[in-house]
Amino acid sequence: MTFHQLKTFLAVAEAGSIRGAAAALVVTEPSVSATIAQLSRELGVELTERVGRGIRLTEAGREFARYAARILGLADRAVRATREVAGGAGHLRLAAVTTAGEYVLPPILASFLQAHPGLRMSIEIGNRASTLSRLVNEEVDLALGGRPPDRAGIVGEAVRENLLVVVGSPDHPLRGKRGLDPRLLSGETWLMREPGSGTRQN
Repeated sequence: MTFHQLKTFLAVAEAGSIRGAAAALVVTEPSVSATIAQLSRELGVELTERVGRGIRLTEAGREFARYAARILGLADRAVRATREVAGGAGHLRLAAVTTAGEYVLPPILASFLQAHPGLRMSIEIGNRASTLSRLVNEEVDLALGGRPPDRAGIVGEAVRENLLVVVGSPDHPLRGKRGLDPRLLSGETWLMREPGSGTRQN
């Protein structure tokens, strides 16, 4: 099993197709297919299955993907740590949920980088589910978002409040009323973020 195989497998998992993975990796489709087939043979299990024109992970494939992401994340972390010990420039990998990436992160980036002039930084923006997944899988060093999960290996620190408010039409019957019972809103039509968003889960 090689890093190349793991990267190819995760590209297929993310793209949902051989063609999409090949485009993302800038390789040929037969090359991707051969790599996935070889990895499946080495593991002795089928990692993917055909669904129409696409591909999805089998149950074994989904389990393997969790470990593959962590292996690649740890490998990248090992490379960076080794280079830093040898005197190379540090590299901070940061992930942020969409709201924090748009409104919280930009004002503090300039001063942070001025205080650490030799530091390189990479930033990934996504919803809460993808941001926490990157953190758990060692793909990033730090995540900025709301409500850290209660799980081993993740330490959270509150830095500011995140106030959520309900916004409605100016002519809504409940406009201007205070101290509303949340049950009065249960029958309303809501415009919500996508599944995986922290705002949707609140």
